[in-house]
Amino acid sequence: MTSSHPSPRGDTDDDPTLPLHYKPPRNSTSSGPDLSSLPNTICSSSSSNNTGVFRAGLSNAIRRKMSAAKDKRSALVRGCGPHRPTLLLLLLLLALLTLGYTYALTDMSALTTSRTPLSPPQPHPNALPSVPLNRTKVALLIELRPLRTLIPILLHYMATVPEDWPFHLMHSAENNHLLTQSTALQKYIKSGKLKTQQLPAEIQLRNGGDVSEFLTRRWVWNQLHQHAEHIFFFQLDAMICSNSDQSIDSFLIYDWIGAPWPHLPAIRGGNGGFSMRRKSRLLRCLDKQTWTRGQSPEDVWYSECLATFPDARMPTFEEGKLWAIEGSESDRYIGIHKPFAGVRVSTHFDFCPEAAMLFID
Repeated sequence: MTSSHPSPRGDTDDDPTLPLHYKPPRNSTSSGPDLSSLPNTICSSSSSNNTGVFRAGLSNAIRRKMSAAKDKRSALVRGCGPHRPTLLLLLLLLALLTLGYTYALTDMSALTTSRTPLSPPQPHPNALPSVPLNRTKVALLIELRPLRTLIPILLHYMATVPEDWPFHLMHSAENNHLLTQSTALQKYIKSGKLKTQQLPAEIQLRNGGDVSEFLTRRWVWNQLHQHAEHIFFFQLDAMICSNSDQSIDSFLIYDWIGAPWPHLPAIRGGNGGFSMRRKSRLLRCLDKQTWTRGQSPEDVWYSECLATFPDARMPTFEEGKLWAIEGSESDRYIGIHKPFAGVRVSTHFDFCPEAAMLFID
């Protein structure tokens, strides 16, 4: 008689109720032993007693195995088994790995979707040039009047003069508001390219005599940067011409150069309203002599003084015309002083149209 309770494979080896000569078939596909292969003596009716023992033992073995497997599954589900800490650690590690993998996929997706090559940042169109300032040079403007052309003319000079030139503006409380309200000028002030200096209220430059007296003071030149040697001095009745093929740096060899005077051809030097000066030579003249009221204007006074030095470097009349003109004509020059004097105005406008600003009140 064949048992109705098949046993899982492997359980029969430990069951004492089975005969010693019983071997389960190796090629059986069933989950339990093939009881039909048992010897006939076990399955025969004459061995009913042994059969009962076998059946009872087999049933007990199956129940014990099934109960143990059920207990293991229940322990894992409840998390109360002996491996609960290990299980929790594995779950935590799995969560961390999943999170890291998701982040990596997101990052790689951002890189692969952006096919535009990276390029260095471009400077702002209004950004100032990065050329270092040369403190041995300085462009100086002294203007105390609240003229509406002050800012436009100053900005034109700053755009035309070589980039490494710093600027120094001496002004008054009367025109200070023009400086603070100009956005275009403020960026030069903040960058350090333009230094503004408000002069004391007692300084008044009402006429040419006041200007000459002021410019023959040592105090004025000591206000400039300590390393400043080459001084490009200009006033608002002079204009630098952007059409010129020359640079003011080409005239640094002179102790003084300005527009030559047609009525004073023998004096080397030139008009001071648009001039290049060497500070050390100016101070040397101030050590030698003192300007007083009634003497020549400061530019004539300095030109005559500098010419007395044996090592003086002063321009000829023709060299002066390459620098600037005043009441004379030249085919090639950098600046023009008082274009409304002497020569036809239209002649200046053809080469230096910026000079039109000098006619604005």
